[in-house]
Amino acid sequence: MPTDQTEHVMRKSIKAALFSALLFPGAGHFLLKHYLRGLVFLITALLCIWFLFNYAFNEASVIAEQMTNGTLPIDPEAIAKLVTNPPGETQLKLQAATWILIVCWIIAIVDSFRIGYTAEQNEKK
Repeated sequence: MPTDQTEHVMRKSIKAALFSALLFPGAGHFLLKHYLRGLVFLITALLCIWFLFNYAFNEASVIAEQMTNGTLPIDPEAIAKLVTNPPGETQLKLQAATWILIVCWIIAIVDSFRIGYTAEQNEKK
């Protein structure tokens, strides 16, 4: 049991998992000095985020242009229909990017915890 004079130190596994969960995928790996693995998670997540934001920005630009030209009425229902119903192939790509991002993030959390836990066990030996 810690006394008042000892510090409460967070375990490596928990800290790495929290870094990956709350900062970005791979952050926990960087904390544990597993740079290549962290870079793989980081790049995968950034590519997915870039794709999703790029699509959203392009669609917003098209909708704004249509509203400016008068070809699209300033009607929230019409705008919502355009935003929520992308073409079939685009919708599949958006769903794939979203799922890849979610899965990447979850795997990064679990993997950084696993690496940290293994390091803790090796330090005890």
